[in-house]
Amino acid sequence: MSAPPALKSIETPVSYVSTSLSSFPVAFFSVVIGIAGVTLAWEKAAVLMGQPVWIDQALLFVAPLIFIVVSAFYLVKWLRHAAAARLELHHSQHLAFLPCISVGLLLISLSLLASLPVLAKWIWMIGTSLHLLLSLVVLNAWMQKHLQPQQLSATWFIPALGHLLVPFAGVPLGFVYISWFYFSVGLLFWVILSSIVYYRILFHTPPAARLITSLLMLIAPPAIGFMAYLQLTQSFDAFALCLYYASLFLTLLLFTQLHLLARLRFCLSWWAYSFPLAAITLATFSMYQKTQTFFFLWLGIFLLLMLNIVIVILLVNTIRAILNNAICVED
Repeated sequence: MSAPPALKSIETPVSYVSTSLSSFPVAFFSVVIGIAGVTLAWEKAAVLMGQPVWIDQALLFVAPLIFIVVSAFYLVKWLRHAAAARLELHHSQHLAFLPCISVGLLLISLSLLASLPVLAKWIWMIGTSLHLLLSLVVLNAWMQKHLQPQQLSATWFIPALGHLLVPFAGVPLGFVYISWFYFSVGLLFWVILSSIVYYRILFHTPPAARLITSLLMLIAPPAIGFMAYLQLTQSFDAFALCLYYASLFLTLLLFTQLHLLARLRFCLSWWAYSFPLAAITLATFSMYQKTQTFFFLWLGIFLLLMLNIVIVILLVNTIRAILNNAICVED
């Protein structure tokens, strides 16, 4: 006998929520990275251009709030659907997003450093320790799998990216040698992964459509490395220039792919647009600080404008996808 319609209407939402939680992706933490990135970009702009302080102040606690909400959902997934959570982390693409958790903490600590230094220090220490742990987990998982070049994507830069972020708050907080350790590891894996990623792009089948946007992650390591190097050495030399110009060239190269990116259907990996754009924006503002060349100031303003447009597009599409039940679905 079929269930009464009223009973079905009660059971269906419960069943749907349970299914959605089991498919809640770890990639949701990339939203935190994007929002924290635009917050830092506005903080830098406020210092350089005397922009209204309320913009970066209004954004200051948005990333921490999103981090708390996403963490709560992801924790419930592990408590109620541990098998689904473990299965997700057996996938080489999904596993690469796991360090987004610690990267988010590192960016949040940096955004809070000026206003809440004690809290920022604790968040930085947790994020730094967690990132080392998650990086080891991810790298060991990759080493134990017999991976094919087609399984590689630029999202694999996320662990390296977190290592390069450590000196940003680490040096001002007095952890100089720890910052050098993370910076060295980040550079090492950036060089290794860059070679593998370009080999995969040039000599194998194109990346899956939903991962094409993640190629923008190629911009972030040299841009972040440039600023980390300035923080560690307090010198503006030839190596710093090479890092910045490498990032700027990659930005130009990937802008030529916009016609391909515009055809894609939205998915969470689109948030890969946001933080690399924030990284090159911050790096360009830093170039202006070092050179006092107005070209870099105007380029930074242009990139900041582009970053804000992208963030708005991503937020609209993410909210629309959530309302249409198109995010937490089985892959």
